Amino acid sequence: MLRAKSENNSIVLANQAVKGLNYICPHCNRSVIFKNGGIKRAHFAHKNKRDYYCHKGETFEHYQLKYLLAQWFEYHAIDVALEPYVPQSYQYPDLIINHTNVIEIQFSQIPIFQIQKRTKSLLALGYSVIWIIKNPNYNEILQTLKLSNYERTFINNDERRLFAWDEETQQLYQYSALQFLGGQLYFAKRNKVSIGALIRKPADEDNNLLFKLKPTAVSRYIKQCRLKRTVLEPSLSVMYNLRITETWVCNHLGLIFPEQLYIKSHPIYWQLQLLFMLHNKDYKARLFLGLIEFNPFYMDNIDKEKIVRKVVRQFQQLYVATEVNSVQNLL
Repeated sequence: MLRAKSENNSIVLANQAVKGLNYICPHCNRSVIFKNGGIKRAHFAHKNKRDYYCHKGETFEHYQLKYLLAQWFEYHAIDVALEPYVPQSYQYPDLIINHTNVIEIQFSQIPIFQIQKRTKSLLALGYSVIWIIKNPNYNEILQTLKLSNYERTFINNDERRLFAWDEETQQLYQYSALQFLGGQLYFAKRNKVSIGALIRKPADEDNNLLFKLKPTAVSRYIKQCRLKRTVLEPSLSVMYNLRITETWVCNHLGLIFPEQLYIKSHPIYWQLQLLFMLHNKDYKARLFLGLIEFNPFYMDNIDKEKIVRKVVRQFQQLYVATEVNSVQNLL
């Protein structure tokens, strides 16, 4: 950590600390040691992490990036507060820029509900909140990004962008125009950006891109369904009942609507379920909503019913004349 309390209870920054004096953690009030070696930047570390867990325990990479960000903003004469205490939410964010922008770095894994809770408290106080994670796996040629269930939490779903830090190259990346393609795969545009991009409004992006899964991707999903070896598998069950083939599914389903960003359920899965309901003239919004699983985001501001209404309407418009049956005017 970059700050600690001295014996007289005043806050001391690591670059102002003196070896030999006693310091305590401002978060858990346990003893910390001042470290200032020749390789690592000055920082404080808990004396015994095995005996007590402090919620502010951070990796050294976290410390380094926090210092780097703070120094960049200071150099550019932008107001920066390092690990300030926010009494209304009982939090110590990593950085607050211009009294309005909170920047949080998260290189270790913590429960998603904690991320959402911390964000919600800060948003309620009028702050904007930006999270930075470790740089994930990206395919430049295909423009695809692999994100685990945990990593996708840090997507700003309103702006469809994600910030990530590459420790090896010391580079900040912005992933924009994000769209979920199923599984762990996302479409994304990647750009190297300066630290100032963290507090700038994003450039206008075409976030209404419509994608179609390739037949190979659809076949791969159906193969995974078959590997479960049960006739009760939901997607295969619909295909059997509607007497539609894998080829038909590859050709007609798998469109990725803009709202798919929010929907964790595979597009083939929910489109087959919806097609079955429409075919049987038995569409019920609440029932269909219950079949859908949603992606978690740190802002946790998803209107699930609105998203479902949109995808159903778009699906209906695009599939008004299918080879199974017409789905127009069924809602």
